[in-house]
Amino acid sequence: MTPSFPRLPSVGCALAGLLSPAALAQDTPELEALGTLGGSGSQPYVMNNTGQICGRADTADGVGAPFFWDPIDRVMVNLAGDSGQGGSPYAINSLGQCAGQQGNIAAFWDPASGTSVAFSAAGTGGRVVDLNDAGQVAGNGVISGVNNAFFGDAADGSVVNIHPDGWTWSAVQSISSGGVVVGFGRLGDLSRVFVYEPDVGASQDIGDLGDGGTVGLYFANDAGQLAGFSTTADGDAHTFYWAPDSGGMVDVGDLGGGFSTPQAMNGTGQIVGRSPSASDPNTTFFWDPDVRVIEQIPNVDGMRLWPLAITSDGIVVGYDGNQADGYYLNYWDTVTDETWSTALEVGMSRFWVTGATEGANIGGTYLSGEDDFRGFYTGPEGPMVDIGSLGGDQTYVYRMNAIGDLAGFSETEPEGRWDWQAFYLASPFEDSTPPASDTAADHAADRSAVSEGIPASETGAANAADAAPISH
Repeated sequence: MTPSFPRLPSVGCALAGLLSPAALAQDTPELEALGTLGGSGSQPYVMNNTGQICGRADTADGVGAPFFWDPIDRVMVNLAGDSGQGGSPYAINSLGQCAGQQGNIAAFWDPASGTSVAFSAAGTGGRVVDLNDAGQVAGNGVISGVNNAFFGDAADGSVVNIHPDGWTWSAVQSISSGGVVVGFGRLGDLSRVFVYEPDVGASQDIGDLGDGGTVGLYFANDAGQLAGFSTTADGDAHTFYWAPDSGGMVDVGDLGGGFSTPQAMNGTGQIVGRSPSASDPNTTFFWDPDVRVIEQIPNVDGMRLWPLAITSDGIVVGYDGNQADGYYLNYWDTVTDETWSTALEVGMSRFWVTGATEGANIGGTYLSGEDDFRGFYTGPEGPMVDIGSLGGDQTYVYRMNAIGDLAGFSETEPEGRWDWQAFYLASPFEDSTPPASDTAADHAADRSAVSEGIPASETGAANAADAAPISH
């Protein structure tokens, strides 16, 4: 399989981390190949907090079929069964249920019961973008030539068209554990953002910062908090915050230069981003919805902190790539006001952060001096560790969950650019035990309950849709 190199996920909207600050494990475990469905390659798309993975793998007939893999039984399952159809899963919940597209139709799969649901009414080319633990889904499909957002329920296969009235097109970003859908689209020539609540009915435009103009959605968390940008009545582009109880859209403001843009948001709605001051074009900001005052992020050891992520315990993770000896990861603890830095690999030309847990354990991918993609992880005190490969030269970390498990794809032989397979790496961080409600045993019990028709619990966060990559 030739990997499609899907967009790297932004780390800001789904970092409801579970870890306390942890050291790197003494012995780095080897990558575990997930295998294929009889063909040449495989690629992971999504992973939940128990390490279950959904992705796409080649069959013996050369079809790219949707798969499910569990770190307990370690068997790759073809979610499309004997249909011979291809497909892709774009969401997974904490129960291991997956959703995406099979054939040309939006689909839901429950590996525990072996059942699936087709949301045919969602339109041509329908696909589920996100899924919660109640089996509610949100996605997109084309109806009468227009891309429409939809809300669905796997319990009965029902579909509700939630396209806002008068909009040119609409698309889904995420669905919360409570079934609230967040999306975006176009109203004439303007980008806008909407929220759909099943108990309310029609989708609602969340408004803007004063000029009736463009609004862009960057981040959404499971609490229903949103962050993005909007033009103001003065024509400035400012970061906005919105929540169901915020009293409308809130202007985050700027640091004096008339502009701000968000780079990440955590599960409590804290935002970090970039905003020039009146005298310095390179300043960055922190904003807390409980305080509602924009604050400049301090320099670290004389270096900039360009924000990459903010963890659920308020640690800002950033970088500075302008040092003579290479890249540095820089940290600021917003609670204690402590700052520190660690050096990254010498000779790298670029890197991506895929995820960050509570306590600021990080996983990602870097581009080496030989122009090879290489996966890595690091704790808040370093060092940076190259995770190796499945036998080839290149490895790409695509997902990191809240306990530090990593998933991605790797060449299986040197220069084997056509032979990539999915891999799983159990968390290399010490003390990476999920809470009792998210252990493998409880998870297995939840899956049994679902297969027996008992309502699923709603303890897990939905997997957010991909956003723009954070690359450096």
